[in-house]
Amino acid sequence: GEELERVRQTRDRGRYAIRALVEREAQGLEQALAHSALRDPYRLVAGRDEEIGAEIARARRTVGHLLDRADSDLTHTLARVVALSPAATLRRGY
Repeated sequence: GEELERVRQTRDRGRYAIRALVEREAQGLEQALAHSALRDPYRLVAGRDEEIGAEIARARRTVGHLLDRADSDLTHTLARVVALSPAATLRRGY
């Protein structure tokens, strides 16, 4: 009787609490998924893919130009060192 009724009431309250929790969480999930970043989470990254690729290419070109310039500077410096060497001075007849 009475004990069984309390068990039923407790069970019903538990079911209600679980149902309310599930409904609340489902609504929260729907709201979260409605947010654009969660609807398409890769959009921000995918949109930057081309931009990042362009920045990498620009960095490679810049490094290439710097290396070419350094190579040219070294070649000119070597030519000056050779021209000022004692052997070059003797060849010029000084």
